[in-house]
Amino acid sequence: MTTQPDKGITVVDWGGFRKELAGELHKRGLLARYLTTNPRWKAAQSGIPAELIRSRSFYRYLEAGLARSPALEKKFASALKLMKDRNFVRFVPDNIVPGTTVCFLSGSGEGVLRARENGRLEQPVKCILQRGSAHITWLEDLLDREYAVLGIRRKRLAAYYLEKEEYEYSFADRIVVPSAVAAKTYVSRGVDPEKISVISLGAPPLPPRQDVADKSRALQGKLIYVGQLSVRKGFHILAEVLRTSKAVKELIVIGNVVDPEVVAALKDDPRVVWKGALPREQVMKELAHADALVLPSVEDGFGRVVTEAFVAGIPAIVSDCCGASEVVLKTGGGIVYDATSREELRDAIERLLTDEAFNRSCREAIASGTGSSGGWEEYTTGFLNVVEQTRSR
Repeated sequence: MTTQPDKGITVVDWGGFRKELAGELHKRGLLARYLTTNPRWKAAQSGIPAELIRSRSFYRYLEAGLARSPALEKKFASALKLMKDRNFVRFVPDNIVPGTTVCFLSGSGEGVLRARENGRLEQPVKCILQRGSAHITWLEDLLDREYAVLGIRRKRLAAYYLEKEEYEYSFADRIVVPSAVAAKTYVSRGVDPEKISVISLGAPPLPPRQDVADKSRALQGKLIYVGQLSVRKGFHILAEVLRTSKAVKELIVIGNVVDPEVVAALKDDPRVVWKGALPREQVMKELAHADALVLPSVEDGFGRVVTEAFVAGIPAIVSDCCGASEVVLKTGGGIVYDATSREELRDAIERLLTDEAFNRSCREAIASGTGSSGGWEEYTTGFLNVVEQTRSR
């Protein structure tokens, strides 16, 4: 068994989803370089020095320009996305620090994997893929079925993106996912389970004390939903259950509309307060004033808002198709229900919104910190263990 020399880690990031990881690696003196589609100034917010950042962000400005014209955006957005994707794929291998381990977000690693396969890199590197959700074709097939049941037309992801990710799954040395729920989907599509590592996503830093729920406060029947308003997030299921629920006095909805059809049933419901998309700081305040979070996902690799709810001090109701269900079960900080059962969701909502003693016990379990998630610092420690295992193979 040989161990790859420790020359640090190159993080390849699409859209800034792993800038916190890169920042933590830099604190430990292990970040060799950070490649991103975000502007340098955004990456620098995570404490990454400018000299370690390589940015390919000019397409973002083109996207912003297109967004000003809905007609042009509709006509050219897909083509621009494809150009941006292919450009970044070519950009990555030329900016890898030789001899480093490469960590890439799914969809951004094809270039370095092909360069390694073709012998273009100065030294063979270990490549670790990170993905925050289910196997891409498993997910596409699931969504096709769900949309068909609802009678909603859906455009399947282009074959280019599916084939690219499946190539990455095949040639990456390790695949890191946020939950056992997500891991099972890869195994079901033929990925070697020995190749998969599970590291839960952490909670955000602790907010100011006023953003933490008052544990002695009486229940108000106030439920909160945070996430895209889409079939994938199960908002249509929540809408169906809410129509017959008397326990919900108020539903706070935070997030962008992806599928307009799923919100139609609640448009005129006076109990629903539509907040749209909010900054995370404001989301934390809204969470702290609710009695419980609900996340009825049809598929969710993790669902980080669950750990955010725990930081705010409120329990969560999540489907067993949500990766964060593992955290809820581990902490006792809420209820996990069968995603196929509307009745179980209705009962879970009623219990957490009306049973003072049970709601309080969930809050106390959260406050005790048993099995809690430790944020990006803890995630990085787990990730470095995976890096060490991968290097030694």
